[in-house]
Amino acid sequence: MASSEKRYVIVGASAAGMAAAEAIRAIDKRGSGSITVFSDEPDPPYFRPLIPFLISGKKSAADMALVGQGPYQGVGIEVRLNSRVERIDSLAQTVEIPGGERVGYDKLLIATGSRSYIPPEIEGTDAEGVFALRTLADARAVAGRVESTHHAVMLGGGMLNLKASFALLERGLKVTMVVQSPQVLSQLMEPGDATLIRNALNNAGLKIETGASASRILSNDNGVNGVLLDDGRMIACEMVCIGKGVRPNVAFAGLDDIRIDRGVVVDSFTACSAYNVYAAGLQCLQCLRSRRCRRNL
Repeated sequence: MASSEKRYVIVGASAAGMAAAEAIRAIDKRGSGSITVFSDEPDPPYFRPLIPFLISGKKSAADMALVGQGPYQGVGIEVRLNSRVERIDSLAQTVEIPGGERVGYDKLLIATGSRSYIPPEIEGTDAEGVFALRTLADARAVAGRVESTHHAVMLGGGMLNLKASFALLERGLKVTMVVQSPQVLSQLMEPGDATLIRNALNNAGLKIETGASASRILSNDNGVNGVLLDDGRMIACEMVCIGKGVRPNVAFAGLDDIRIDRGVVVDSFTACSAYNVYAAGLQCLQCLRSRRCRRNL
């Protein structure tokens, strides 16, 4: 294959991955290089911060599509849905998806983002009615549970859980947020500001329990029926949403020569320690002082 006909492979249809696809196509105006984007989700690329609006009914999945950010399925750009990359072979310069299909690349970008963190110390997280809101599929599942839910408990006071809380309040549910820290959004603002936010949330109908955490999620044949707190109290509910942070989504085989340290380590050019492999997005850990992983674009 001629050098002008490069094969670009992007793992992850995230905002970073799709922005990269647009940028590559903008530079390669002749369309001589192929761009293949692998996504493990069934939905076309979408704007993730909007997914709580699917729960409230204010927006549809089509309203969240990453349109206006480039013709992602234009000439020479292929987005392959339901295609989880299981292995990266940086020596052979191939990626492997289920079924054993291997796709070669000249340049590879890892843009898989993050996955929800489920604290292992909380028992019962596999019960029906327990959600960790991260994808459109998660939002659909939450919305599908609303009709059989009177009370929802949100574990964690991060921004996405706050948005989900308001979406559920708009659907007429009673919502309680359980936060281990003294205030919601305690890592994002000063205590005084957090207090103002908490008062506003209380006035909006959101009940907040601070200084507490869940030890067990209770369930019966119908799924979730309560949350047991570490202080012995039990909150009856039919839905639990866990928003306790995220972890880098780098669950691939064959990463022996790609440096991982709380994420994919990259330099200031987004290059990894493996040749012709780059990374962008939430799964990255930038190491500006490291020259060992720097590669020319």
